[in-house]
Amino acid sequence: MRRILPVLAVAAFAGCSDSIVEVTRAPAPSLNVSSSSERSKYVVLFRGGAPSDFEASVAARGGTVELMHHGSGIAIVDGLSAEGAREIQANVSVESIIQDFEYQGVSHPVEPAVEAADAAMLDAGMQSQANPATAFFYPRQWHHRAIGANVAWAAGRLGSPSVDVAILDSGIDHLYPDLVGLVDQGRARSFVPVGPIPPQFPDSARLLTDNQLLEIWYPGSGRPIWSDLNGHGSHVGSTVSSLAIVSAGVTSRVTLIPVKVLNARGSGSFSGILNGILYATDAGAEVINMSLGALYPRDGNRGFNRLLDEVTKYARTNGVTIVVAAGNDAARLHPTNGGLYGAFCSTKNVICVSATGPNAGPVNGPWTPSVDFPAIYSNYGIQFIDVAAPGGNWAVNAQGQIVSAVGVWAACSKTTLQYVVPTVPPGSPPGTLPAPPFYRKQTCSLNPNSTFASGFIGTSMASPHVAGLAALLVENVGRSPEVIKSILVENSDDIAVFGKPGKDDLYGNGRINVVRALTAAGGL
Repeated sequence: MRRILPVLAVAAFAGCSDSIVEVTRAPAPSLNVSSSSERSKYVVLFRGGAPSDFEASVAARGGTVELMHHGSGIAIVDGLSAEGAREIQANVSVESIIQDFEYQGVSHPVEPAVEAADAAMLDAGMQSQANPATAFFYPRQWHHRAIGANVAWAAGRLGSPSVDVAILDSGIDHLYPDLVGLVDQGRARSFVPVGPIPPQFPDSARLLTDNQLLEIWYPGSGRPIWSDLNGHGSHVGSTVSSLAIVSAGVTSRVTLIPVKVLNARGSGSFSGILNGILYATDAGAEVINMSLGALYPRDGNRGFNRLLDEVTKYARTNGVTIVVAAGNDAARLHPTNGGLYGAFCSTKNVICVSATGPNAGPVNGPWTPSVDFPAIYSNYGIQFIDVAAPGGNWAVNAQGQIVSAVGVWAACSKTTLQYVVPTVPPGSPPGTLPAPPFYRKQTCSLNPNSTFASGFIGTSMASPHVAGLAALLVENVGRSPEVIKSILVENSDDIAVFGKPGKDDLYGNGRINVVRALTAAGGL
């Protein structure tokens, strides 16, 4: 179903606990300064640098400067009233000021499959890191064979631990068997609030912060604040790099940096995401994966577009390749007046990825109609989609009911919580209110002695395949985002049977091909 917002919202573009998060018609804050009396957080973009008295000016209006990032020309300020924000905006050095916002995800009818691995296979230890095709769930990982990752493994291209991929997501379960030793805990960070939920965010009175949830559900565990309580980040991260004991990743030696910008509900603040991009860049990451984003109208949002451009340009000019999911709204991204943009695909400083995948077939194949069938949910648009990659797919009947689905298999965090929003039972008396929302452990965390993998569907799953390939290309060409993007684009497979010859709306320049890209970059 196509879902469009008249204002911006941010969400993970795939699985959240037992559900898939997508953009909906739920109310969302405007990109402009509101008239609310509540004090809020704002992102400020400067023209020509911040004025010398900026911090004093903010303080005089009751606010504090949380981040002053001179390299990108932005600041994040907290505690300003709407009036104070407008006064800051009147400064000639301020190009735009945008009030912080957050999006709450909702469940989607396609739930990820979850399955336990055979405990005996865990004894395989580290052998599988050198041969990812021996992973327990590899037989059903159609997605790695679709892009030729298995051919690269056989040629010894397993990735390098000196290449860092920052996963801007819900955190990573660094104790999951496939991720032990691949996560750089020293550079891991969280930009998810640990204090009170800001009052302008929905249902703030009922929400718990992630640090509170860790204390409640995993007391005494010593789990860091950047732990993955949603499950999305661990799945994405292990698709990039995995020891391949449970399931394989595109690489098996690349280092992952968890940059937590999404909470247990799969939601994240805009300021936190920007903070995450800047932090990952300054922390030395060569690649950033962002399986998150938003839809927003082009008209009236020039200031927002400029802000995205400046932050992503800072990363690119510092040698960082940013890979972004296109989104799961089946919406056309188009730059004309009245058209829709997708953050962060709206900027040319990133690689924007649409999704492909089979929509039917047995769990270990053969899959139909093709592993390169365009995903039913994927956003599209020839002006924005750069390449496509496997994200999984589903099929519907004439009544619109889902009749089959094929997912992408990867790690399922052992700290995953499910956020449940009850509905009023059918037949209840008029005026009956639903029970309050609550958390519960999800399948992957209910039995800590078992290890589970999950089959998620979404452009969130497509993006890390491209990020994994970008990490391999860094070994060949170094920190060269423009070169890496060019190699990816020029050496993708043209899927003309479902699209059209050459670049098209669905696949951009084509579905990525690991072998062709590495060969063009200097050989396997």
